[in-house]
Formats: sequence, C-alpha cells, structure tokens
Amino acid sequence: MSSNTYKNVLLVGAAGDVGKYVLPALLADSIFNVSILSRANSNSKFSSNIKVIKVDYSDLDALTKALIGQDIVISTTGGESLGNGFGHTLAEAAINAGVKWFIPSEFGSDYEDPFAATIPPIASKVDLVNLLKKNQSRIAYTFISTGILLDWGFDNGFLGFDIPNRTAILYDEGKNRTSGTTLPNVAKAVVAILRHPELTLNKRIFIADTSFS
Repeated sequence: MSSNTYKNVLLVGAAGDVGKYVLPALLADSIFNVSILSRANSNSKFSSNIKVIKVDYSDLDALTKALIGQDIVISTTGGESLGNGFGHTLAEAAINAGVKWFIPSEFGSDYEDPFAATIPPIASKVDLVNLLKKNQSRIAYTFISTGILLDWGFDNGFLGFDIPNRTAILYDEGKNRTSGTTLPNVAKAVVAILRHPELTLNKRIFIADTSFS
C-alpha cells in the first residue's frame, strides 16, 4: 500500500503545542495536500496559501460535512478536548464522512494500558481508542505513543524540574524509568507514519528520544 493512496490531509489543532510542529512538517512534504480544521470562533492565523475550514466543533453534522473528501484526519488538539469529548465527536464525524485514516490526539502514554483507565481525565481517550477499534472495518487508525513531551514538559514544569533554582522532584525514588520525545521529533514521526501506511495502519506506534529516571 502506497502513501499515494492518502494525499488529502486535514490537521486539527494546528495552532496548538503539537500542531504547530506537525503543520510545517506536513507542508514540507510535497506529496500531501494539507488543510486545517479550525474552530468557528478561533483567532489563529495561518498562511494564506493553506485552506482553513472553520466549523462549530460541537456540531456533528457540520463536522461530518467538513471532513468529506479527506483521506487522513490528524488531531493534535490539547487538553481542552478531554473535558468536552471532542475527540470522540471528531472520530464519529470522520467515520460518517468516509475518511480513510484517523490519527487521534494520543500523543503521550499508552492509553490502552489498564492503569490508564483509572485516571479520570484519560477516560475519554480510552473511549476513543475503543470507538476506532470497533469501526476499523470502516476507518483505519494509528495511535502514536510518545511518552512525555520533553520540551513541553520542561517549559511548563510538568517534569518537576525547576531549572532556575537547580532543583527537581524525585519520583519513585528514581528507580523507575519513563520515556519522552521532543515536539520536533513527534512531527517527524507523524510524517514518517503517513509515508509508510503499510507498517502503521491499525497499530499503536511507540517512539522516544530518550528513557530516563
């Protein structure tokens, strides 16, 4: 199966922490026809040569209409989609619109791990995984587990490092290891996955720049 089968790519959340890296990586690859899905009330600005489709994210019918004709939908929406179930709605719209391939905003942990289901904010991601698996005869999917987003984590203190004061929080007595990926390499991985659908369709892909305690 060639990547030529999947040319029309719709990116959701292009102005977010992940999306702002994924967008230029997609645009740099001439094989893809890239469009952006944006909230109707969004003030985000993009280059005039990129098609931007504005829609009410809560309107399933409007979302479905916006997705018709797209081969691939990539969601890079952030934490706001966890609370309002947007990921689930977007996947439903993609299925209804006949989209061939859906890559949800799974960047982070392996949400199919049983422990993930015990974390309340992650429950919606687990539901989305189950929805896509149930409908894989109608739409292909790829889940991308990146571990911690390293540069994002350092910038907002999520990793527990206080760099100016040279202090850090020690988790699990430093005995257990975790993995992480930088945002530019997440973007490179997305393009590589799109380039090799025969290796990635209906699978979970694990990537990491490093493993650390």
